[in-house]
Amino acid sequence: MNTSWRHAFDVRRSSAVPSIAVIGVMLVALFLLWLYTAQSIYTGLFGDQPPASIGGFIRDVLTTSKGWTLILAGNAAGVCLRRSCAGHHRGCLPAAARP
Repeated sequence: MNTSWRHAFDVRRSSAVPSIAVIGVMLVALFLLWLYTAQSIYTGLFGDQPPASIGGFIRDVLTTSKGWTLILAGNAAGVCLRRSCAGHHRGCLPAAARP
């Protein structure tokens, strides 16, 4: 088997390129939805102002009720996004892409 790096470009001739592109677009959309959700939760709890420092942010998240609400709401949102993606119990990827 020839293991030249040039074979990495052979995927362009694959019949799976449209399927790979669709999965890529779906993952980008899911990522953008995740970012929007996280930003919405944060601004809903802490407002539009960024934290003054990393230490202040860590203190606010770990020692205040708003911070714990952020942690719990973020995890709940993650579970919802995961379940919306899963369809069943196997995840987002089609059966052919799973090991």
